[in-house]
Amino acid sequence: MWPVTKRGEAVNLRVTRIPSRPKEMSPQEIRRIRRALKASQPLFATYLNVSTNAVRSWEQGTRRPRQAALKLLVIARKNDLDWVI
Repeated sequence: MWPVTKRGEAVNLRVTRIPSRPKEMSPQEIRRIRRALKASQPLFATYLNVSTNAVRSWEQGTRRPRQAALKLLVIARKNDLDWVI
């Protein structure tokens, strides 16, 4: 039974938890994930919807992945190839 306001309207008190931001990854960790997927840099870039240059820069440590790409990297690390197919 839902709580009711003074007007008799039902109130939904469901709480939605927002996931925490993914933690930074080292260039070696990003390379390890890509190699575990047996993907070239261009193919890995396609999986993540980023440029090949971005993947190369992440693996060299000159740039860091943004939050959306980090989230996909975390998923890839947890699930290996299942998310790609």
